Amino acid sequence: MFKLISGCFILLAAARPVSAQVYLGAEMNPGALLKAEEAKPNQENDEAFARAFVLENSTEAVYSVFKSTTPERTVADYLRQGLYRQELLMLFAMAGSSGVPFSALAREREKGATLRELAGKHNADLLKLFRAARARQKALEEKAALTEGVFTSPASSVPVVGAEFPASAAHEDEKK
Repeated sequence: MFKLISGCFILLAAARPVSAQVYLGAEMNPGALLKAEEAKPNQENDEAFARAFVLENSTEAVYSVFKSTTPERTVADYLRQGLYRQELLMLFAMAGSSGVPFSALAREREKGATLRELAGKHNADLLKLFRAARARQKALEEKAALTEGVFTSPASSVPVVGAEFPASAAHEDEKK
């Protein structure tokens, strides 16, 4: 009997902890089997990038290329529709140099035309466009990070602090 107990003790002492024995190399959290929420793109970053893009370019260039009176919203819409930032910058440069509206280039791109085909069709140097767009994208993303949380809405839609109190109530508090 003593040999049996001492043998069990030796086996238990030599065994690894329970957690090491059970670990299979893959783990799941308790909510893994529940339906996950649909991933949403970070639209604030797209809007900040669009704002930085519009602020960096001249008003005349932006309006002539986008044919829009709200270019910031137009740029953000293109980004939300799936146009990449660098692609947007390349198409903007192509549209500016060729005189073709941005919307026409974006439509061709949406139909499956490659950037190489578009550059060849509109006599643009694709490698030069790519390098310039990459440098501008980096600069614009740095500016966008600085302007994130800054809104360019009209003054009429900005809430005024203390507007919920009538002026007479504010003066009564000062008198006391």
